[in-house]
Amino acid sequence: MKTYKNAYLLGEMLRKANVLLRKQEAEELRALGINLYSAEEQKDINDKQNQTVKSNDSLHSKIYVKDMNAIYHSDLIICCAEESAVGSMNEIGGVATFNWFHENVTDIMNNPRLSAEEKVALTQAFLEEHPHKTVYCHVDDLRVTDLPETRWNRSYYINQFLRGCCVSAMNYYGADATEEGVRDIMSWADVIEQLKRDMADEDEDDDFEEEEIEEEEIEEYEPYDDTQVEEIVFEAVLDSESRF
Repeated sequence: MKTYKNAYLLGEMLRKANVLLRKQEAEELRALGINLYSAEEQKDINDKQNQTVKSNDSLHSKIYVKDMNAIYHSDLIICCAEESAVGSMNEIGGVATFNWFHENVTDIMNNPRLSAEEKVALTQAFLEEHPHKTVYCHVDDLRVTDLPETRWNRSYYINQFLRGCCVSAMNYYGADATEEGVRDIMSWADVIEQLKRDMADEDEDDDFEEEEIEEEEIEEYEPYDDTQVEEIVFEAVLDSESRF
């Protein structure tokens, strides 16, 4: 019999009709004995009427951290896939990526035909083939303003979970973030300027590495022979059921 430790109820929950539907779904799931986290019930982050100016400034980070930690610790996701639910659809994308990564690494770690060294080599090869991503999120809209606005006097709005996800991705937080990061959503012009700085810094690093290699060669520098490691990885890939 299949049992679930923790479940996450995912779906649009901002309009009254959707709030009532999420409540009904939660009742039915709990009636089955499922331990459930429902974002709709998290009034501390979702009830905008109870926020102060200060707490509202970091609300996107709190929403992202609380919801993503609940997702990462859940073994069951119930998702109502509605196109209008921007935050929820962003969450299900994160779940899909998490499962893909989890399954690939699990295949390596659970393969009884691989030694510990081969598992490490395969995992390293997998990470190199699928590198960490630098992320710059941007929005350019004529309605964006720095004027203080309240209630219906809002020119433009971005879903706060989506914003929290962007801030987390740009600042390498993951779901353990405790405060907002250095970078927030940028303009296209900001992205171009940042890329210019990144590429300039990379050129400086390349020059520095070339100087270091020249000094080592003067001291009879001998390149590291990684042939054995490459053979281990190659043989392990052939013997593994993992697919990259």
